Amino acid sequence: MKFFVFTFFILSTLILSVACGKSESVTELLEGELISPEVVVNQTRGSSYLQNKKMDKVISLPLEVWSTFEYKMLAVYSNRRNHCVIEGRGDPVPLGSKVEVIDEATCFYVRFNEPGESPRTYPMGLMKVRVVDTGQEGWIWNTAINLNK
Repeated sequence: MKFFVFTFFILSTLILSVACGKSESVTELLEGELISPEVVVNQTRGSSYLQNKKMDKVISLPLEVWSTFEYKMLAVYSNRRNHCVIEGRGDPVPLGSKVEVIDEATCFYVRFNEPGESPRTYPMGLMKVRVVDTGQEGWIWNTAINLNK
């Protein structure tokens, strides 16, 4: 009986160590090019008879990258949600530049605090990119990247 318990313990340990061992997965590098970033606010959704595209408001955003941002829990419709907060203006990047996506932020809203303006919240996220031609790295609107598929 002791032999079976010992064998079960050894086999369980072996299986767990193999299953939970460090695997070297190959991560796919996402590439794309920069486009003019836009966000749709006051978007009408729902069934087809409730949709009215004429009421949708499209806002053009600056094509810039920011070196850093901060995560903050802010209220959206009386619920606290994780926001990416960017402060001030970023560094401009050329339209049509080829980029590699390095990382993606875990927020669904971006709070844009521009000097001299009231803070604005947009329903979108941020991605960290590297501009292929210049090597410039930073965080940019996720709608500013046209990913290659």
